[in-house]
Amino acid sequence: DIVALSATDVWMTGTGSDMGKEYGVTMHWNGIRWERFADLNSYNIHSMRASSADNIWAITRYGIVLNWNGIEWSEKAQLDFTGLENAPVIFARKLDDIFVAGNKIYHWDGSTWMEISSNNNIPADMNIVDIVKGEVSEGGNPFIYMLDSSGIIYAFAKENFRWSDSYKFNNGTAHVEQGRK
Repeated sequence: DIVALSATDVWMTGTGSDMGKEYGVTMHWNGIRWERFADLNSYNIHSMRASSADNIWAITRYGIVLNWNGIEWSEKAQLDFTGLENAPVIFARKLDDIFVAGNKIYHWDGSTWMEISSNNNIPADMNIVDIVKGEVSEGGNPFIYMLDSSGIIYAFAKENFRWSDSYKFNNGTAHVEQGRK
């Protein structure tokens, strides 16, 4: 994954291999050279998002959530994604509004991680592969769009943690299912 905050502040994550053993690779571009963060080798970071240079969030294939505060990386949580085919993805709107999705959806409110998918009518086979966009609704509530591995785009409103719409694309045409509540 790549997060580019400016021409002099770019983060890149991936996987390296040495004699058949995989390890995580995390690099930072400062405008002059790439710096490798060897202390993150044990983390195989899959998804990374930033709301600012001192608020970068990342998640590993196994659900470990990491945060960069502008000085150092720290482990913030271990979230359960048992049975997930793909790696989970993360979306950071601001320091106290982070979403993580896979076969479950979690939200960070600045103090607590809460699984919000268990409170809703979420398909059992849902497998989110990317959080496409986050925005603020007319009512001022965060709203995210997530892409499922089957091609469905889910829209999720933070207000009362309820599904708003899902969009299934078939031959270039979108079918809208409203109010998945």
